[in-house]
Amino acid sequence: MQRLQQQQSAAAAAAAPTELPHGGQDDSQAAEPVAPAAGGGTTPGLARTGSAAVAAAAASSGCVVRLAAMVERDELLDDEEYEDIVEDTRTEVAKYGPLKQVVIPRPSKDGLGCDPPGVGLVFLQYEDARSADKARLALNGRMFGERPVEASVFDQAKFDARQYE
Repeated sequence: MQRLQQQQSAAAAAAAPTELPHGGQDDSQAAEPVAPAAGGGTTPGLARTGSAAVAAAAASSGCVVRLAAMVERDELLDDEEYEDIVEDTRTEVAKYGPLKQVVIPRPSKDGLGCDPPGVGLVFLQYEDARSADKARLALNGRMFGERPVEASVFDQAKFDARQYE
């Protein structure tokens, strides 16, 4: 119930006029269509593909999901096992929406240096925030082997810069 209230609050905030940098308001969403909702009503904003409100909502919720406690360092050392993990993950998470890529940082094989940031984490980049949110909600707490997965939204700018932390 609380999650539904949070989602409704977020939807109401997204439907509010967006303030522009020059102090005006973006009222472009006022004439935008609404998508039919289940039960015959309408849901404001669902048909707003390209509006400032949708872009802002997508940027704030993000298109990258970070999965922790899904893989362990040792599982990522063997090339064949690594490829199996990537492919299995890609197949499983593609059901939540259009997937751009799966990134699983690998440990240093030489054992001499430090591992790069993000070893042991899995990153899923989706085409849109809605798909990423579906994946996050479905995967958080799900058991992978003996471990419960921790799914969270990851900052797009950090992902693009390969700052996997």
